[in-house]
Amino acid sequence: MSAQPLNTEITIYRTARSQRVRHGTDAVAVLIKHLRNLVMVVPGHEIMAGVLTRDTTVKDFSPYCGQASATAARGFPIVFGLKPVMSFAKAVSTVDNIDFPFVVGQDAFIKSNATGLAGDLYGDIRALDTGY
Repeated sequence: MSAQPLNTEITIYRTARSQRVRHGTDAVAVLIKHLRNLVMVVPGHEIMAGVLTRDTTVKDFSPYCGQASATAARGFPIVFGLKPVMSFAKAVSTVDNIDFPFVVGQDAFIKSNATGLAGDLYGDIRALDTGY
């Protein structure tokens, strides 16, 4: 196994991605002109949908999330939906020591200026995220 040469500097670049919110009911102009909102993809919390509430008083949980009949008298014990998201503007304005964001396609990326292990861009973005 070869060793790292002594005359090179090891740098670690971390890049965080943001993406456009995709809804199926957007107008054609919204799609063409890239008018969808940019939201951060928080490292470790990439999935935007999930369980919002759980009713722990219901004892008969089923794969159907409640009574599977048209005359069901009680609500669903598990509610699924979109989780809260963090805006790209909040991340750019709050996180320190980042380079100017760059865009590839519809996604925008934030790159850390810190070299080595000095900065933890993922940790900083996770600390801003209060939705989880």
